[in-house]
Amino acid sequence: MSNIHLSDEEKHARHAQYEREWRRKNPEKNKEYRRAYYQKNKEKIRAQNREQYSRNPEEMRERKRLYKQGRKTEVMAKILAKNPNYYRDRCRQGRKAHRAWWHHYSVKGSAKTRGLEFSLSVEWFQKRLDAGVCEMTGLPFDMTQKRGRNTPSVDRRDPSGPYSPENCRMVLWSLNHALSNHGEDYMIDLFRRVIARREAQ
Repeated sequence: MSNIHLSDEEKHARHAQYEREWRRKNPEKNKEYRRAYYQKNKEKIRAQNREQYSRNPEEMRERKRLYKQGRKTEVMAKILAKNPNYYRDRCRQGRKAHRAWWHHYSVKGSAKTRGLEFSLSVEWFQKRLDAGVCEMTGLPFDMTQKRGRNTPSVDRRDPSGPYSPENCRMVLWSLNHALSNHGEDYMIDLFRRVIARREAQ
């Protein structure tokens, strides 16, 4: 089943299952990635841990004790009992904090599903998200939603071409949806006809 037809909860569950399988099959790579991430974000992680301890010292001490005993399942069971939407909330926070990575992951998966060449980098996404405006209209992106009419979306100039830096741009989701597979020239001609007809009325 394509991801397009899944609910948010089903997508989160599928992604969590994929991550668990990958960690199980690649324990050494997982350790390496976790170690590299910690070294890169050491101060941020420590600040978050201090904040959590200051808010719930008893709960955090209990979690730490269980983790040391290898009882992570019990820790997660308690967290989920307290907040059933824990995984969904974490995904939302991660998507907001690492939006470029999430866009890259999503578009790359879509390209793979459709058998299209993909050569966009995370830096390509980050540069356009930092600019914060649609490359066709100049309107600002809405970064508060996962998907809405003004959220960022990748458009291919040539709808039959690859996902390459030369063929792609970041535009409003609504504009990308309107362009669909018709192409820019066709849609601009269509919009001009609509405007001319309205002005003539």
